[in-house]
Amino acid sequence: GSNLVLRRALGADLVDLNLDSWTTPQLQAWLLRHRQGQQRSIENPESVESNVHRRRAAAASCLLFVFLGLPVALRFRRSDRVGAFLAAFVLALFIYFPIVRVGKALASSGTLSPFVAAWLGPALLMMVSVLVSRRVFR
Repeated sequence: GSNLVLRRALGADLVDLNLDSWTTPQLQAWLLRHRQGQQRSIENPESVESNVHRRRAAAASCLLFVFLGLPVALRFRRSDRVGAFLAAFVLALFIYFPIVRVGKALASSGTLSPFVAAWLGPALLMMVSVLVSRRVFR
């Protein structure tokens, strides 16, 4: 019943890398050490937290694209495959990606929390998927 915690220091070469070069576990370890007061501040904690949330949201959005593509494909059936692809692509291009960019800008300016800003795009994509699914399955 005892817990064993292994801690490994980040290499000195990570100080020179930008946040996009760090892995998600490294970012989470940095945040944990920063909150405990053990980490000197080489990065802004809000930008590190924002980066972690954006990575998780991007991973979840892959599944959400499937939820969007399924009802669009059922709507078009076999009649027009290119049209079905273009419809799903346009929805993603003009809804999801601009919202992700706006969320990133709002998080970096401090207007929104990193969590809310990162999950705006996937939440909107899920709402559009639900609306399209309701229309198709009626």
